[in-house]
Amino acid sequence: MSTPEARPSGDHDERGVLSGALVSGRLTDFAGAVDDNVTLASGAAEALPSGAFTYGVTIDAGAVLSGSGVLETGVDYGTVSGVSIGRPDI
Repeated sequence: MSTPEARPSGDHDERGVLSGALVSGRLTDFAGAVDDNVTLASGAAEALPSGAFTYGVTIDAGAVLSGSGVLETGVDYGTVSGVSIGRPDI
């Protein structure tokens, strides 16, 4: 098992593929973005819009994943709001 790559706390906009990252700030995805094996640390927030999806995500206690995108797989100890659960239509 690999250790997630640390991202600086603060804002990050994602337009491509984000893999194996530890997010400690605010992550805003755009349509078409893919998150793979990302960890949202306590206090982090990710906005997952329609057309974006994430799989293998870990949402720590105190972290938030929200939006209208798709959560395919993950572990949730925090808050998930508005996302669809299942396989993305790609």
